[in-house]
Amino acid sequence: MVSPDRRLDEASAILAITTRLNQANTPPVQRVQDLLQKLYEADSRRRALAPNVAKLSMDHELRALRNDINAALSRYSWTPVVTSILNLTPVSAWSPAVAQEVGSESGLNPDPLMPLWAKIHGGKHGPDEEWEPLAIWYLVHRGHWLRYRRCKECNQWFYARTDFQTSCTTACRQKFAARDSEFKKKRAQYMKKRYHAQKEADRKAMARLARRAK
Repeated sequence: MVSPDRRLDEASAILAITTRLNQANTPPVQRVQDLLQKLYEADSRRRALAPNVAKLSMDHELRALRNDINAALSRYSWTPVVTSILNLTPVSAWSPAVAQEVGSESGLNPDPLMPLWAKIHGGKHGPDEEWEPLAIWYLVHRGHWLRYRRCKECNQWFYARTDFQTSCTTACRQKFAARDSEFKKKRAQYMKKRYHAQKEADRKAMARLARRAK
């Protein structure tokens, strides 16, 4: 069972990471953004190909995305550390310095992850260079990769509560739906007009061939 404190810590971490993704435009933040985008693209393609296992396993685009993701992850490393004397289960910290700091505290909280959650959502997390491995650690450890995505309407990063959520707010969802409906309507009108024009061109071509055959 997840404690209320853990849920609060995770909610704060989600907000902290989302805020940094939308506010900063530096190489460390861009690397996290690019990695999240590649993961989202890979998962979307995997879902599309999932019914066909043979096609899925041989898909070159999906393999290329996997290689890009692994290359991006190769810059990060983790250090095992015991953070609680009441729970000696080691967890992975995102740097030796953090491992040493939280390990020396050896808190009495039975949850070994609590000191690390506190570092994620506490304060301003320091420079982006320090925030980057922290964010990657959280995304890897809790499996939140695919929940972070860009809103289809405003292009802001947000944390999706469901697999199929594509807008950050109800307002953005309604705006996108209205715009999407209008696009589909115009597209249908264009295709209808194009169909009739092509049909008329075919009729005239057949008439010319008929006249030549006489």
